[in-house]
Amino acid sequence: MGFIERDYKVDIMHIGTSNLITNYGILCLLEDIATVHSDIAGYGIAQIPFTHVSWILLNWKVSLFKRVAFGDMVKVKTWSVPYNELFLSLIHISEPTRLGMIS
Repeated sequence: MGFIERDYKVDIMHIGTSNLITNYGILCLLEDIATVHSDIAGYGIAQIPFTHVSWILLNWKVSLFKRVAFGDMVKVKTWSVPYNELFLSLIHISEPTRLGMIS
């Protein structure tokens, strides 16, 4: 499986009073791309009643170099790395498409 990526516009749901993305806003973007990834892998929300399997995202490490602002576009990517038994690692990176950067 290759990269799963999506472009997001930082909107009112993602920002705080400073008009910059909040930690919650970052989490929302990462959760959304993780949901897309799990759906592509066959373990999306719609499959849970049939597979009785869901993903739990653990050990998140987010390094924030600069907060993006309201209206900025960011590209968020995720991909799989090899797993052993029950564990699979997902890595998220985003690239600025205008000003700012989340990594």
